[in-house]
Amino acid sequence: MTKNENGIRIQIMCCLIAYLILQLIEIPREFGKILLDQLRYLQAYMCQEMSYVHWFKKLIWIR
Repeated sequence: MTKNENGIRIQIMCCLIAYLILQLIEIPREFGKILLDQLRYLQAYMCQEMSYVHWFKKLIWIR
């Protein structure tokens, strides 16, 4: 997406953050084991809630 060194660093950090969030939350098995399926579930779940803080607290309490 970018050839700028700073832009590449930002993209790498965003990917790492997304990966860590997916490792922290527990997604039901019926939505898939593949990381991309989990990310799609997370995106769909986020669209249902108005506040990012609200959905993140809700996901953490699922455990």
